Amino acid sequence: MSYYGYDNGDMAIAPKAGDGKIYKLVQLISILVIIVAVAVLIFGITGMISLGSTGTGLVCTVGVIGIGAFAALPWVRVLEALKAKRYRITAIVFLAISGVCIILWIICVWLIINLVNTAASGSIDSTGAVIDYAKDIIGTLNTIRAVIIVSIQLTVSSFIAKNVIKYNKTLIPYQVMSGVSQVYFDFFICLLLTAFTITQKGEFLISDTAEWLTKAWPYALLAISFILSIFSSVVFRRVDRRNMMKYAAGQLNDESENKTAVTPAETDATPVDEKLAKIKDLLDKGLITQEEYDKKREDILNSI
Repeated sequence: MSYYGYDNGDMAIAPKAGDGKIYKLVQLISILVIIVAVAVLIFGITGMISLGSTGTGLVCTVGVIGIGAFAALPWVRVLEALKAKRYRITAIVFLAISGVCIILWIICVWLIINLVNTAASGSIDSTGAVIDYAKDIIGTLNTIRAVIIVSIQLTVSSFIAKNVIKYNKTLIPYQVMSGVSQVYFDFFICLLLTAFTITQKGEFLISDTAEWLTKAWPYALLAISFILSIFSSVVFRRVDRRNMMKYAAGQLNDESENKTAVTPAETDATPVDEKLAKIKDLLDKGLITQEEYDKKREDILNSI
């Protein structure tokens, strides 16, 4: 059977893996959590239920966890499906970073809730002093900006790593093309986010990096990166579609072979060196374990 098990989405970075039990469970829970959180927020906004600031914060926290879990699904699939050590380590690293980002976004949620509570309490505290909201607002905005930058790094690095695992040693020029364009997108967005600074005194300062935004070359490179990204994505889609057709054709061939009563000697005319090369390729891709490879290799050699 062909081992081309890709589909047209990011969920198919594990060839011929299917959806494991853990993957399906996390997917179901994250979708339900997101739906419930959005529904409760809508009911709260329309006044159908009373949430309060604390209740709103809790609902948003649950929603952030659901969105983060859904975004991490591809790495859950890799961790569950691919047995190669390098794939498992990569999946664990990205899942850990995703968990850190979820925690950071939860902190941002509660910083915003704290600002809302402080504003609702009035401009005078219990001692009669005037409350200065500027410091809290500026601190919250700077924190959110930092979390956005961290999240962008995770998104770009995860995108590149998924392509490397998905296509392995194939389509390397297009992988490089896509990776370079994504890195420049990352650079340009971070450049925009760091082009200004708000001090604790409320001063709005323009940083030195903002001068780059007044030149033509950043926008020219942005346009080139956009074109490269679209071109590589089209190539990836075509390869995915072709591999899916090969995989489906392989399944049909296997089903038809199983219905015919023939002996292995009548059907298996593949040279031994090709058989050994094929199982070695499966081992390198993490589709079989070392024990399975050794057993299959021994069977092939014994059949000579």
